[in-house]
Amino acid sequence: MTLNLDLLPPELGGENPGAYYSVNDRNDPVAFHSRVIVYNHYLLWMAFTGNEDEDAGLSFRQMARRTGVGERKAERYLDALAMLGELPSFSGLISVLWHVDLDVMAAITVVLNEVDPEATEIFTEIDRRLTQFLTPKRANQWLPSKKKILKEIRAWIRELDPAIANGENSAKDTESLGFRTSDFDMTIIEGVLDPVDGAVVEAAIHEYASENGVSAPQALIELITGAVAPKVVLNVFTINDEDAPIYMDGPGYLDYADEQRIRAQVSLVRDMNRARDMRTDSYVVPEGMKLYCKARDGHCVVPGCTVSAFRCDCDHIRNHADGGPTSPCNICDLCRYHHNQKTEGRLKYRLDEEEGVVYFTEEDGTETASDLDGPFSPMGLRWMRTVAQKRRARRNAARKRATGQD
Repeated sequence: MTLNLDLLPPELGGENPGAYYSVNDRNDPVAFHSRVIVYNHYLLWMAFTGNEDEDAGLSFRQMARRTGVGERKAERYLDALAMLGELPSFSGLISVLWHVDLDVMAAITVVLNEVDPEATEIFTEIDRRLTQFLTPKRANQWLPSKKKILKEIRAWIRELDPAIANGENSAKDTESLGFRTSDFDMTIIEGVLDPVDGAVVEAAIHEYASENGVSAPQALIELITGAVAPKVVLNVFTINDEDAPIYMDGPGYLDYADEQRIRAQVSLVRDMNRARDMRTDSYVVPEGMKLYCKARDGHCVVPGCTVSAFRCDCDHIRNHADGGPTSPCNICDLCRYHHNQKTEGRLKYRLDEEEGVVYFTEEDGTETASDLDGPFSPMGLRWMRTVAQKRRARRNAARKRATGQD
C-alpha cells in the first residue's frame, strides 16, 4: 500500500498552481471539504488492511457491521487499496491531490482485474498512463468522469494485453439472460451480452421505437415476437489505416476478433475528413457532419455528463439565428437536459476544436475546461495512430521470427 496519509489536502486559501482540477481549487470551500472527505474515506478503510491471517469473509462482515456498507462493497474497497499497491506512481498522485475517491478506485480495480496479475510490465505502463491522464493540464480543469476514466483504461488494456486484444478472453463466455418478478408483480429482464451483440440489440430497439412511436419495452416485445423484421444501422469509426482500432458507441474500442466481424459487415464507408471540413447555411446538420461531431465529442460535452453523443442533440454554439455557421467548429453535442439549459441562456461555452477542449463560463464568471473524448477528438486520433503503429511493429516482428530473420 503506497498511499501517503501524511499528505493531507492543501489548506484552504492561497494561490492555485498553474494547472489544477476544479475539485482542488484552494479558494473553494466546497472543493476543499470534498477532498477532506475523500482523504478520510481512505483513512477509514486503510485501518482495516494489514491483517492477512484473518478470515476474509468474516472480516468483510465485521467491516459491514461497523461501517454500514454491504459486504460486497467492503470487499471492493479492500481490493482497491490492494490494487493501489501495484500502481505506485498513481498512488503518489492521489496522495497529493486526493481527487480519485475510493468508489472510482474500486471501479478501476474491477477493470484492471482483467489483466494477468503476473504481467508486471503492463501494470507498470498503466500506472504511468493513469498518472499522466489524471494529472491536470490546465487551470480550473474538470476532473474526468468515472465513465471516461474506465473507457481509457479499457482501451489501454486492449492495446497492451495481446490476449484481450485478440479476443481470447471472450465476453461471450459470460453472456446470460434471466427473468424474475419484481415486488410489484412486474417482469424484470436481466441480460449480459457481448458488447457488439449488446450494441446491435440496443440499436434495433431504439430505431424501431423511434420510427414507430412506441416505447422501448413495446419495441422489444414486437421485435422478439416476430411482429416485425428488425432494421439495424450501426456506425463504427476508425482512421484510414487497416491496423487502426475500431470504435463503436457503447462498447468503445473493439478487440481484434470483434473488429474482424465488423469489417466483414460494412456496407457503407463515409469520408469523415470531408465531413470535418463541411459548412452549410442550413440550420439542419447534414448526416455526415453530425456523425463526425458525435465521434469527436464522445459524450454530451458538459463536464460530468455521461450521456452518449449518439443520444444527444447537435447544438449550434453560436445560435444559427445570430449568424452561427452549421459547421463542426460551431457544433457540439448536448443531451436534451443541457440543451434546454443552453436554450434558456443558463449554459455558456466555447469550443477550441484544434485542442479538443470545451471551455465553460460558470455563473461567477470563471472559466472551466473539459477535454473531448471521442475517437475523432485530438486525443482519440493520436491514440488510434499509436495503436496502428504498434500493431504493425508486432506483426513485422512476428513475420521476421517466422522467416528466421530475427
